[in-house]
Amino acid sequence: MKKLSVLSLTLFIATASFAGNSFTGNITISTTKNGADTGKLTMVVKNDQMAFAGPEGQPLLLNISNGDLKTIIRQGNQQTIVKLNLGIFSSLGNLPSFLGPFGSYWGNANDSDTKVHATSETQTINGYSCKKYLIKNKKEETTLWVTNDVPLSLEPLMNMLVKTEYLDKELKGAFPMQATTKNLTTGEVNAFQVSVEKKPVEDKLFEFPAGLMEMDMTPLIEQMLQNSTPEQVRSMLDQMMKF
Repeated sequence: MKKLSVLSLTLFIATASFAGNSFTGNITISTTKNGADTGKLTMVVKNDQMAFAGPEGQPLLLNISNGDLKTIIRQGNQQTIVKLNLGIFSSLGNLPSFLGPFGSYWGNANDSDTKVHATSETQTINGYSCKKYLIKNKKEETTLWVTNDVPLSLEPLMNMLVKTEYLDKELKGAFPMQATTKNLTTGEVNAFQVSVEKKPVEDKLFEFPAGLMEMDMTPLIEQMLQNSTPEQVRSMLDQMMKF
């Protein structure tokens, strides 16, 4: 899976008091590695619902407020809705690759030695006024630009997946628009940039076909995590989620 690690805390560092989201429109994430394009993902958002496609075209629906992720898997002519709660992924380190650029964008920020420094620098990125932050731990250093002008908070997901107690208070509630992360060992540079398009979206984009059986895989994955390595669980999930 493509990895943007310290960018875990840069994926929508939305840790202000969560009262539900009012954003409606498209969020597009573009990622690069050492200057070369590695992916682009457009997510359709309406309030607390998010819809996007996995790398093999599978539809993914995410409830921001409770962390429930749903997709459709096919076995022959049969289709089944599979539900997973993202909270179970907190012990995996990196999210499964079936999440594509969304997982790469999220990354992993469970490093207790991470330091966050707010600068006085500002600039406009894709139409939004942003402030610069510097983030560093023993493995990586990140330059992050955030805005307070996008009404979208992923606080519940942040609390499920990463540690947030060390975040700068000024970052709480901010929305990441651009970041560059350098691996201090390898020199590898990963980056992302976000574009935001506010517009009406239809409710049907957040619905699966009626009549399909739904299966909650969360208890099974929790059990597997007790008896398998994180890498084994990620591999199993990626195989299961093939469209």
